[in-house]
Amino acid sequence: IHFTILKAKDNPNSIPPYTLPVPRDTNSLMDTVEVITPEENFLVGIELKISLFKDKFNLESEVVGSQFTRDVRSSEIPLKNFPDFVNKILHPRMSSSYDYAYSIKPSLNISGTNIYGSVKMIGPGFSTPGNPYLRNDNMVYEFGGSRSFGIFSFSTSFLREHNNLLNFKNSTTSLTSYNISISLTPRKLPYFQISYNPYIQKNKNLNTENTSRTFSLSSGFSFSYLGVEHSLSIFSSYQNYKEKSNINNYTSKSLSLMYSTRFKIPLSTSIGAGITKTIYKEETLNLLSLDLSAYYTIFKNWSNTLGFNILE
Repeated sequence: IHFTILKAKDNPNSIPPYTLPVPRDTNSLMDTVEVITPEENFLVGIELKISLFKDKFNLESEVVGSQFTRDVRSSEIPLKNFPDFVNKILHPRMSSSYDYAYSIKPSLNISGTNIYGSVKMIGPGFSTPGNPYLRNDNMVYEFGGSRSFGIFSFSTSFLREHNNLLNFKNSTTSLTSYNISISLTPRKLPYFQISYNPYIQKNKNLNTENTSRTFSLSSGFSFSYLGVEHSLSIFSSYQNYKEKSNINNYTSKSLSLMYSTRFKIPLSTSIGAGITKTIYKEETLNLLSLDLSAYYTIFKNWSNTLGFNILE
């Protein structure tokens, strides 16, 4: 179990003034808006992991609450119906927002079968500079499983997410994604893997629907010859993308080949080549690629890499 308490605050005097004109402002005085303001963040969280029945069942969970103040110079507004010590700790202001996020991830592993699930919610007002790229106003459900039968293995997953949790926005976007993968890994023979991954993104208010379906096939083989380890792999994929407007629809096909060697000395080399063909409504694009690289280690822990990449 882990507890997290974080408080970060900008020094207002360390930020130089930075303003921009208000867009489409026709006033002769040219009003401006301040772009960069001193911020403050107070965050409290708890993270928990439980393992039971000799790690056959695991549960991970996290709950985080965050207060984010966009301008520490704004006026303070005490929170009503809260003890005084809460206001003294938080110093709530007019530009402050409060929200929480949580995740729950149970998993079960019995006799080679793994089943997992996940629920993650990030509130519309949740924000923290500790993770500036975190998508808020989002709910995600995910579950899946895998099973191995000797040299044969199978895995599948399902993901569903949507935003606009409080229905404040004019539209709601939803995403549904699936994945099915089958692998065959016989000893001393080439391996094979096939996967299928469709996803559908919808927005009923805007009457949009984007659909993508990807099918991929990969195979490879590793062997030793003249005291050198060799590896050869091939990868191919097919992707079909469609949207209601039919403007950006396309079909993409790709094929790539990779050959690598590992010598007795700490030297590895690889060479790869590939071709991708993308077909749009009005044009077809072909992309050729060539990759060369070498990896060498000296003094046991000093690694050096040199590579070349050509695209045409």
